Amino acid sequence: MVESMIYWFVFSLAVGAMEAAIFAHGVAHQMVEKQPYNIHAWFFGFRVIMGTIFLAAIRQLGWWLIPIGIAYVLIFPFLHDGMHYEVRRWLDGTPYNWFTSENQSTAKFSFNAFVRTVMYVTGFLIWSMVYWAI
Repeated sequence: MVESMIYWFVFSLAVGAMEAAIFAHGVAHQMVEKQPYNIHAWFFGFRVIMGTIFLAAIRQLGWWLIPIGIAYVLIFPFLHDGMHYEVRRWLDGTPYNWFTSENQSTAKFSFNAFVRTVMYVTGFLIWSMVYWAI
């Protein structure tokens, strides 16, 4: 189970970096100009696919994955958004850092740094309780 947490950390950080690179290089703006859609819809679709895979795993492996899934959902914004802001700073010099609380995002779900940190701690506590219970 520790391996799954490591994989989730790497996945969350990689997705944050990928999305930051898309924005920093203007791909998002080019796509929006050519098509009448928001780039966040693509990002949301990617998360829906990942969630579907996880739900299939719950069906195969058992109920104990439900609290693990909740923990991973709570942990994701801290790692993803933190990496997103750091990579944006590295690539295009924006004044962001890991704990930036951006309020100009067009994303449907955007949490400030305090909420992301509380969610991370809560998710890690849930994951820890399941880990020690199994």
